[in-house]
Amino acid sequence: MRKYIMGLVLFCIMLIGVNMSMTFVVVELSKETHTDGDTGIMKTKAGNVVKVEAVESSAPMSSRLSDTAFHSMTRFDVQNGANYLSLRVHGWARIFSKVERCKLPEPKPVLKARMVSALESMI
Repeated sequence: MRKYIMGLVLFCIMLIGVNMSMTFVVVELSKETHTDGDTGIMKTKAGNVVKVEAVESSAPMSSRLSDTAFHSMTRFDVQNGANYLSLRVHGWARIFSKVERCKLPEPKPVLKARMVSALESMI
């Protein structure tokens, strides 16, 4: 009886190993892209290089934004009706004033401004 139980345990361990290895093979074969081990370049199954593009997000401009938000800003866009201005941001500075403007209610803006930050993402 003990031989049968040991045989059954070994058979179950073998089945688990086969199942795990088949799952690994199926996952590897189902990938649409693979990374080249030497260069680190992502390529499709056909051998074409995977292209990436900058993804932009916008947020309303305010002096209450965190320093992290200003660090990630790459472009500043201002629009007033049909007029449009886009500026590339290379740096920023926070200027402190004795007057605390943040406690006053915000007036309705005439110009619409937005901050754009770029993140690298795969498309």
